[in-house]
Amino acid sequence: MRGKLAAILREIRIGKEESIHTNAYVEEIKPASRTELQKRDFLWMQFKAQYQHYSPNFQKVQYQIIKQVRQIIGHMIVDRLKNAIPLMDNALLPES
Repeated sequence: MRGKLAAILREIRIGKEESIHTNAYVEEIKPASRTELQKRDFLWMQFKAQYQHYSPNFQKVQYQIIKQVRQIIGHMIVDRLKNAIPLMDNALLPES
């Protein structure tokens, strides 16, 4: 994909973020010898564990989407500190 990238700096609903997380990592676990439902369940549990860890431990954590024009192409998680913005996680969706 070519064009400008724009990060939307806002909290996004857990359901929306989970969907982006699952779709971003689905190719990585494709070779696993599990059913599609088991793979999706694993990715949901992975996202939920990450969310449950980051939310109480990082006071200024933000879940953000990455867009290209109007299409969501990934996500990133940052901690908005006073003098820095550490990137905690990011993932791009596979090209469709």
